[in-house]
Amino acid sequence: MKIDIDGRTLSYRRCGKGHPILFLHAFPFSRLMWEDQLLAVAPTHTGVALDLPGFGGSTALPEASTTIAAYAEAAEAIMKKVAPDEPWILCGLSMGGYVAFEIVRRANFALRGLILCDTRAVADSPEQRAVRLQMIEKVRSGGAAMVAELQLSKMLTTGCDPEIRAQVDHWMRRAPAEGIMGALGAMANRLDSRETLKTIKAPVLVIAGANDTVAPPAEMKQFAETIENATFAVIPDASHISNVERPADFNELLIEWLYEIDPPAEDENGEFDYENEEGGVDDDSGSNDSGAEADAPYGEDPDEEF
Repeated sequence: MKIDIDGRTLSYRRCGKGHPILFLHAFPFSRLMWEDQLLAVAPTHTGVALDLPGFGGSTALPEASTTIAAYAEAAEAIMKKVAPDEPWILCGLSMGGYVAFEIVRRANFALRGLILCDTRAVADSPEQRAVRLQMIEKVRSGGAAMVAELQLSKMLTTGCDPEIRAQVDHWMRRAPAEGIMGALGAMANRLDSRETLKTIKAPVLVIAGANDTVAPPAEMKQFAETIENATFAVIPDASHISNVERPADFNELLIEWLYEIDPPAEDENGEFDYENEEGGVDDDSGSNDSGAEADAPYGEDPDEEF
């Protein structure tokens, strides 16, 4: 599905019925990384996963205009399109977590909950910022493939399923250079969000991969302790994109937490209604799926465009 904002395309995918959840992807991926989670939440929630500007089917912004705030503005455009009056649950992994923090600061939407995965609240140090800016120039001169070569080992553990590793490598190599350069600049210049954590009143689930060196579990546990109503969990044998490497473990945590903070409605017989239509959303083609296409091959999206 797509919407047009000021002449630029924003691409997203939604499925399911119930209260809305927005999934915000990591760098340098697209909404495809959330396919397992869209399927998992579909019986009870409307899952929405967008391509941030410059990734997947979404038009890139000019490099100088690509900021975390611009990503948040794009995300809010989708939120307004899908469920403008509903409180949302935000789920952001890594760069997606930075976007979630910005949406919290902007306070344009009520939040039912927040899921922060393999992300950091602290801004880049001068040294980290310099590394990102250097990578921009390397991509500008050498293309996007080098990002996969440099970053793949940080995304997954050495024991990761070979099929998943191949899929992640494929995704990274298909990421547009324009989107990569814009995102690197946006992350290098992002705000520090440690004070933002203290303002969050909605329930929060903080998920860390046990082997993540980009957003170490100890650091994530520390920032979880500063949030008023946070649950902290570690996924064993997972690195930076824990939802892709260990989808079953990730989904179990996700569904259990959703059940606690946003349980499905009871029907007239007192039983839980897992096909609750309140808040359900039809797609633009007129279909009203309760889930994503179950027969789509892993990692492939029939709506995907590059």
